[in-house]
Amino acid sequence: MQNSKTCIYCDNNNPSTHFLCEVCGIGMCDECYDNLIEHDLHYHQILENYDDEREIELITKACNGEPEYICEVCVNEILK
Repeated sequence: MQNSKTCIYCDNNNPSTHFLCEVCGIGMCDECYDNLIEHDLHYHQILENYDDEREIELITKACNGEPEYICEVCVNEILK
């Protein structure tokens, strides 16, 4: 996975401060946030989009509860 100091949307090494993934800690840097970059690599309240109880259980277990934010990389890894 990426370094937690690297923005999920660019190679900017500024500390990530927005939409932090609750599994790996990766987020969005201020520059991408301020430039209104489309937020498509992380999910907000992802469990609302799942009907499969097994997938909900896997995500919940990995996050120690329902995550507010989680990145696409972590979701894919959890559901493998």
